[in-house]
Amino acid sequence: MVINYVGADVHSQTTWFCVLNTSGATVLETPVKTNAKDLVGFIRVLSGEVHLAIEEGTQAHWLYSLLRGEVSRMIVCDPSKISRSGGSPNKTDRKDAWRV
Repeated sequence: MVINYVGADVHSQTTWFCVLNTSGATVLETPVKTNAKDLVGFIRVLSGEVHLAIEEGTQAHWLYSLLRGEVSRMIVCDPSKISRSGGSPNKTDRKDAWRV
């Protein structure tokens, strides 16, 4: 069975997704417009089980409500509890999607 591990960094205009396979290899990294149609459409394109992690934040409840029926598992995490690898203080949406 195919399992996709998906991290999402959500913002008002764009959501960055990072999709990993069971080996931890990156399958896809892409921005998606932050609207219900595009977000649900992106998740539905992924084959197999989808395990989604999103950051706690202003849009977390909306995104959780929107996608919880579309994924096999979903977790909302606190990004302040995740240490940055390599000690780099630089922050980007793409990197944040991968870290979640």
